Amino acid sequence: MGALTLHPMKEIRVIVAGEHRPFVTEMLDQVKATGYTIIGNVSGKGHHGVREAHFMFSEQESLEMIMTIVPEEKWNPSWRGFGHSSNATPAWCSSPT
Repeated sequence: MGALTLHPMKEIRVIVAGEHRPFVTEMLDQVKATGYTIIGNVSGKGHHGVREAHFMFSEQESLEMIMTIVPEEKWNPSWRGFGHSSNATPAWCSSPT
C-alpha cells in the first residue's frame, strides 16, 4: 500500500439569501473550486436573531448554505465577514488549518 499524502485545505461554509447564490458560486468558480454542495432552506440563530426555514414560492427568499473545500493558497481571508454592511449579510466561515 502506498503512502498517504495529505494536503492542507480550507473548508468554506457560506450562508446566504438564495438570491445571492450566483454571486457566491461565481466567486468559487473564479478560484477554481472543484465542486461545492448547496443545502437550501436552512434555519438557525445568529446576530440577526432566529431565521426559520420556509418552503416559499421562490428559493431566492430562503437561506442557503454553500459548502466547499479549497487548497489553502486559494482561500482569500478578505472573504471572512463579507457582506456585513448589506441587508443580505452573507456569513462566511472557514475552518482552522
